[in-house]
Amino acid sequence: MTAIVSLYESFALEPFGGNVAGVVLFDALPDARTLLGLARDLAAPTTGFVVVDEQARNGVAHVRFFTPRQEIDVCGHVTLAVAACLVAEGVWTDGVRGGCIECAGGSIPIRVSLEHGAPLVELRYCVKDRSPAAISATEVGIALGATRIRNDLPLEIVSTGLQHLIVPVLAAADLSALRLDAPTVAELATRCGADTICVWASGRGEDVYVRDLCARIGDLEEPASGTTSAALTAYLAHHWGRRRLQVHQGIEMGRPSLIETVVLEGGTIAIRGRAMRVLRGELMPPAFGGRARPDNRHRAPADGQPRGLLPPWMS
Repeated sequence: MTAIVSLYESFALEPFGGNVAGVVLFDALPDARTLLGLARDLAAPTTGFVVVDEQARNGVAHVRFFTPRQEIDVCGHVTLAVAACLVAEGVWTDGVRGGCIECAGGSIPIRVSLEHGAPLVELRYCVKDRSPAAISATEVGIALGATRIRNDLPLEIVSTGLQHLIVPVLAAADLSALRLDAPTVAELATRCGADTICVWASGRGEDVYVRDLCARIGDLEEPASGTTSAALTAYLAHHWGRRRLQVHQGIEMGRPSLIETVVLEGGTIAIRGRAMRVLRGELMPPAFGGRARPDNRHRAPADGQPRGLLPPWMS
């Protein structure tokens, strides 16, 4: 079995910005153990594994998301990259302007348009739940080193497929002052039932600044987060009536990102951005063909020809 593997920079403001997303296209998915192993080998924060079948060619792609640690239900920045990859590989043709990603977190409607030859992707999320967080601002402040948590806005858990703890601080400077430790962040998220912790500060106009802490399910921090941006948009639409955001993220990590969000009719959250492909190749791990003998794993083909064939949808 052969697969096409790509790495993308999602929501990047500049080269080597944004969040790295792995995308692997298969004609049929291997088992979960193999997918987790591949996610660890690729070492992207999250990788999306996509079945390219007749449904995918008709606009409905089935995806499973894995961090190097575990499978997760949904991932915004990887969904963005999956859509861009399906367009780039010709699975979603010019005639497919509206598609859908099916995953454990639900159905994610997608719209793709071309601007200056590059795909602009819009993801649509429905907020599944919003509730008070069962933890105090004092406890959160101690765990994160956050000394100026706002007292005019609540701590809340907002679900968009993942559970996000929303933590408001007074200014963007408070974000760079956080003192973060992965075990402490993971323990805090576990205590309040969150997958990620979104610490944010308001800027001018539509601008907000975010640090998204993901130690419970993956890396300590991620530089661009689609589902977290959707959760924050729903939170601010409810408490401040703000229906459009420009989410700035990844600044402290040296990977600046910009995510545009808007609240649509009915409360659906639209997330807009681009993904830049930085790597494309062919993936042929030994697990696909059974257990390889150690002395054959790195041996060149005897005929000297390039190894591997194109997958069925590209032949």
